[in-house]
Amino acid sequence: MRVVETLVIGQGLAGTAVAWSLHQRGIDFCIVDDCATSTSSRVAAGLITPVTGQRAALCWEWYQASPFANRHYATVEKCTRALFCRDQTAVRLYQNSEESVRMRARFGISSTPLIEEYSDRELEQDSTFYRNHHGGFRMPDARRLHTVRYLDVSREFFKDKNRFLSASIDLDHDILLTNDGISVPKLDLVAKQLILAQGSASLHSRWFPSVPISLVQGDILTIEAPALIEERTMHCGVWLVPSDRESIHERHLFLVGATYRRQHFDGQPSSNGRRELEDKLRAWLKVPFEVVDHRAGIRPGSYDQKPLLGRSPIDARISILNGLGGKGALYAPWMADILVKAILNNRKIPAELLWNRREL
Repeated sequence: MRVVETLVIGQGLAGTAVAWSLHQRGIDFCIVDDCATSTSSRVAAGLITPVTGQRAALCWEWYQASPFANRHYATVEKCTRALFCRDQTAVRLYQNSEESVRMRARFGISSTPLIEEYSDRELEQDSTFYRNHHGGFRMPDARRLHTVRYLDVSREFFKDKNRFLSASIDLDHDILLTNDGISVPKLDLVAKQLILAQGSASLHSRWFPSVPISLVQGDILTIEAPALIEERTMHCGVWLVPSDRESIHERHLFLVGATYRRQHFDGQPSSNGRRELEDKLRAWLKVPFEVVDHRAGIRPGSYDQKPLLGRSPIDARISILNGLGGKGALYAPWMADILVKAILNNRKIPAELLWNRREL
């Protein structure tokens, strides 16, 4: 029987960040994952931008979360000798004149360091590829995490240290409470602490029976556009981003996303979702393209767009990190640090992040 200090279930962006936080503190831990390839973390494009969403809202606590994420990914890159996170300017083109007026009124674009006015000269330069007459703004501090590369490199790192196990865990039947800790007979393992970081898979379990997770299923396309030359992230109703630095020079591949379906979650690509993305992209992309791949993922968000952290009402040795939505690349490192400090050092989790804050 193996005994560890902490067991982490789930190796998406949340669980991986928790694992690194434990590793950096020298904690004896193990992380387990079923190694599915269609999880939201692996489908995600890894965009880290200060202004996001259809409403173009400033990310909650951007000035705290962004530097923390930058330090985390730089540390992991140094530790693994791999590269997966880089600066990547994002541009948001206004879809109409009303959006232009609204955004200028909201942000006072010329006065904020996060957003810069998209000049007429840039608009002229981009007119070869994009159909836009209303201008836009640039986000120079935006970054891009290649999520699959980050997750795979991290998995191999923890495998080499005998800290990763491949298994599917039934939260209701495979976890037993004992005086010695949290027992998982299926893994022949006992842990003093258990952290659940499974995203949508943690929606229903006896340990957290009422987590207010708000699920959204999203489609993402991979397109081939041979005539398009682009290294930035472009937003205009949908976002378009180079798929990765290697393949773009070979086949000009780009990712396009994402849809927001709030019912009938099955994790399967939707023909309606594909049609929606293609129609929105054609509204502003001038060059022809072909869809070469279509995937979908279920993103676990929260009712107020803030992460969900805290201990189980059934047993305080069991904790959860969830509700990152489409901002896992930005928030996972900071939230993991907050949760690990709460567990190891008995620190309080801010009330605005507690998973049951709506009930308090």
